[in-house]
Amino acid sequence: MLLYRDGRCLVCGRLLTLRAMHAHHIQSVGSGGEDCLENLIALCAPHHDAAHRGSVILDGKRYLLTPGVLRALIGGEADEEEREIARELRRRYAPDE
Repeated sequence: MLLYRDGRCLVCGRLLTLRAMHAHHIQSVGSGGEDCLENLIALCAPHHDAAHRGSVILDGKRYLLTPGVLRALIGGEADEEEREIARELRRRYAPDE
């Protein structure tokens, strides 16, 4: 279901196969997050590692990968700053959305 919903790494836009997809918990299970589709985001391997570090640098710009930003990438709740970061990331690979 996650691959069907997202289809690509939601940080860089790389199309993913089931084998290449990394499922990342937006809120870790250890800190109370649920193991459900609404708490998962599809990422490629390098950006899964970046999500665990909390940020990624793309073309020299650092983007925070907070739980709010990751939620915003799948249309979930986030504050305006987090939604704007998510919009910037999406514009990098889907400029017409």
